[in-house]
Amino acid sequence: MTTSTADAFASLAALELITARQRMAVERHPACASFLALHDPVQQLPWMHAHKIISEDELDDMASFDDEPCERETILQAALQEIERANDLRNGRFLDRLLRDGMITPIQHAAALRDPSGLYNETAADMLYELILFDILSPADFSALRKRIRANAGTNGGLDRLQMVEDVQSRLDAQKKAHRSNPGTIRMVTDPAHARRLGWTYFGIIALTIGAIAWLLFH
Repeated sequence: MTTSTADAFASLAALELITARQRMAVERHPACASFLALHDPVQQLPWMHAHKIISEDELDDMASFDDEPCERETILQAALQEIERANDLRNGRFLDRLLRDGMITPIQHAAALRDPSGLYNETAADMLYELILFDILSPADFSALRKRIRANAGTNGGLDRLQMVEDVQSRLDAQKKAHRSNPGTIRMVTDPAHARRLGWTYFGIIALTIGAIAWLLFH
């Protein structure tokens, strides 16, 4: 190991922001040289995330949320902000492509930009699937889109669009199958509209409970 490599890992290791497994994954990665060119942990962690060496969940799990953030917490939060910014930019490019290809409307495009998910999408198909999960593209809209694309598969770029919607349809089918196997858990995770409705139900129950307790205390 060269001195430059050791220096690149020094701050991450000192703050326990990287495991031995992750360090080895970086060293063995074909793009390791680009990692070594980064001298700031706030840049190094997003690099590792972009190359699937560390996940956002793993970074979130490291956070302590102390009243007075330490250096480690400051680096973590800054890195997560960089990752979120990169995700939003990538998602924006995918949304622009979907709009350009006529797969979403300007209204749906604007709605997605107003409420960015922050999720990491690798392809435009990921983005299209997410729009359905977050109720920006309704099942009826997607069904009509799929029908139109299948009818125009012979046009320029038609096969690529067909492959995309069929990929998304296979994911939706898998989601339905999983929902049938475990309806409560799967739907709560993958159906935000249901999760919101469930949240309001719980909120109402809690409010009624608090009201009953207050009545008992003061009457």
